[in-house]
Amino acid sequence: MRRLLRVPPMLLAITIVVFMIGRFVPDYSGRMMVSEPPPDTVPPTTSGAVVRHVQRYDQPIWLHYLRWLGVAKQEDGRFSGVLEGDLGQSLWGDETYR
Repeated sequence: MRRLLRVPPMLLAITIVVFMIGRFVPDYSGRMMVSEPPPDTVPPTTSGAVVRHVQRYDQPIWLHYLRWLGVAKQEDGRFSGVLEGDLGQSLWGDETYR
C-alpha cells in the first residue's frame, strides 16, 4: 500500500522534470529557427519574440505547464495535452505527435 501511495507524487515529479527540460532546452532550437529556418516552417523574417509566442514561452510557466499537461484549457478552448496523448508539434515541421 505504501508503494501505491508513492506513485502519484513520483508521476507529478516526472512530469515536472520533463516539462522543465522541454521548456528550457528548446530555447536553443528557437534561436536556430530564427537564424536558419528549415524550408516551409518559419519565415526567414521571423523574430525571436514571434517564435517565443508560437512555442508559448510568453505565458506564465504555471499556465504553460497546466496546458502542456492537459488540465487547463488551450487557447482555442479545448482540453488537450500529455494526459490525452497529445505530445505537441515538431519544432521543424507540421507533424503533430499523438
